[in-house]
Amino acid sequence: MLPPTPHLDEDGTETTEDMNGLPVTPPVFPLTPAQFRTAVHTGHGRAMRHILEYGVSGLDEILISTAMFCPVYDAQVEDERAAWLVEMMSHAHLNLKAFETIKDALHIEPSVENYWDREHRCSVIMELAKHAVAGARDLLYAMFTQSAVTSSLADQDQPDDLVGVDQIVELDGINGLLFIARKLGQCETQDPTLFVDHALLDAFDQREGSPIAREILEKAAKDDVDIQRFLLALGSPDDDDEEEAVLTGGGTYEQRMGRITAHDVIAHVRKDPDHGCIWLREWGLQADENARLTVFAALLDETSPLRLACFLRAFSATGPPYFSARLIPWIDVMEDEVGFVATQVLAHVSDPNLRDIAISRLTQAEPDINFIPLLTRSYLEGDHEIIENALCMIDDVDERHALLYDVLDLFEVNRVVGAAGSLIYVYEYTPCTNCRLRALELLTTLERLPDWIAEESKLDASEETRTFMTQNSTRHHETI
Repeated sequence: MLPPTPHLDEDGTETTEDMNGLPVTPPVFPLTPAQFRTAVHTGHGRAMRHILEYGVSGLDEILISTAMFCPVYDAQVEDERAAWLVEMMSHAHLNLKAFETIKDALHIEPSVENYWDREHRCSVIMELAKHAVAGARDLLYAMFTQSAVTSSLADQDQPDDLVGVDQIVELDGINGLLFIARKLGQCETQDPTLFVDHALLDAFDQREGSPIAREILEKAAKDDVDIQRFLLALGSPDDDDEEEAVLTGGGTYEQRMGRITAHDVIAHVRKDPDHGCIWLREWGLQADENARLTVFAALLDETSPLRLACFLRAFSATGPPYFSARLIPWIDVMEDEVGFVATQVLAHVSDPNLRDIAISRLTQAEPDINFIPLLTRSYLEGDHEIIENALCMIDDVDERHALLYDVLDLFEVNRVVGAAGSLIYVYEYTPCTNCRLRALELLTTLERLPDWIAEESKLDASEETRTFMTQNSTRHHETI
């Protein structure tokens, strides 16, 4: 295939048209401040390339802002970005300024700040400590101490107030483990109801690759009353308490799910739980066919939207045990997310009626992107054009993320060359590094990865993405 012919838009931006008609805009250097700010937030490698090739002139405040405020779209599921940011700051000689900025903010009342911003600052300070910035280690410990004291004085249990646990353990290993346990033991004397969970032990065990944190603490507790208090507050080894009314007994999460019967599920859902029973997705993966059939029969007899949504989640990862047309009307029930979950369930079904509905909703004047999953098992050649049309209609970043996530699911099942345009669009416009990596993996598999994306991704904010691209650098890829 011939490479694209670049041209300049009215604003001077170089644009190429991919083989399917979606606009693809390779970055033009040097980046503008607005482009650099966007790249820092999305984690595209072009931000690092700009710093390496053009320096930081005019961009100082943008970089310093990323030290203070977490730029990650979804910090709960995406990797921390501090190491990548501090590497750029080091090249720009901004490490000391970043340190002083965060230090000056230590007096800010934690309750008025975003938890993820405070946790992000701890990660930045940890990275600065690794870069031998004087005072960084002490500041990290002070940030944790402040959060521990704040939590112990709070009116309610606020486990999210604790920041810096992972960072101290990563930086100082056993010494960090003992320090945190000791500090929490001291705080527990001020407030015996202080929330103490297994985050500290989990962080250390993950670092070491072995469950040895409790053993180390129990040994240290023989001569340390504060660590004794911490272990007493922690209690005996405790399994995840999610859905305590249903999940009982020991063992792994999967083992506990396996002990839950279909009748347990039905009884629990019919008590009208005040949540969405997210755990039922995993239950559906573990349950045998008879159990799934029993719960599915209860689903088909249900009329309450809340209960419908809960029952449907049992089949969101696997699809229903058999297709029933009674599922179709539920895709239009917006109450309690019934329509959303019903669409997830029906994404596993191949049925002409579902395809007709999807095509109808996606080709109307304002495409309804919620119906993309219905094409997953009934995709036909040429449907990529319908997807591309829907992509161009979304401006809201959250809606775009949800849409692009569904697009990835669709093309992971239907690995067709026609997907390339949509996947390049995902790479460029998703705010999520995890989704960007999925797009790269698919483009590589399809041998439709543009050269500029392959090179840029080696500087991506995601370590997993950089590793993937380095390992696949010799694989054939073709400029679209």
